[in-house]
Amino acid sequence: MGASQDLPENIQRASEYFGLFSDTEALDLFVVETNRDAEQFLQSNPRLAASNYYKGWTPCNRAKVKCYLALIIHMGVVQFPRISDHWSQSNQYTCLLCPSLMAKMNFSAYIALYIS
Repeated sequence: MGASQDLPENIQRASEYFGLFSDTEALDLFVVETNRDAEQFLQSNPRLAASNYYKGWTPCNRAKVKCYLALIIHMGVVQFPRISDHWSQSNQYTCLLCPSLMAKMNFSAYIALYIS
């Protein structure tokens, strides 16, 4: 049936709800492993590391991981035909959240590193 817990009434922000379901240990592990995987991938693929796609990679931190996870959750709720539509400037697909949290190129680099 799912989790059943009384939610605190004083929560006002989405990040506060997120904090109920995550802990700093898990986020820190996500940061460490993401940075380790990225470093190993980029070192073993020097030609790709020099490409525009990856050369902007900077090690992630807890704040970036939270933004990435927020985008993944948001995209599960607000579904567009293509992931890139979340950064589109067309009137058909308007999403203010995604571009305000992370550049499309950075999000794409995260995705590419996770599936490589």
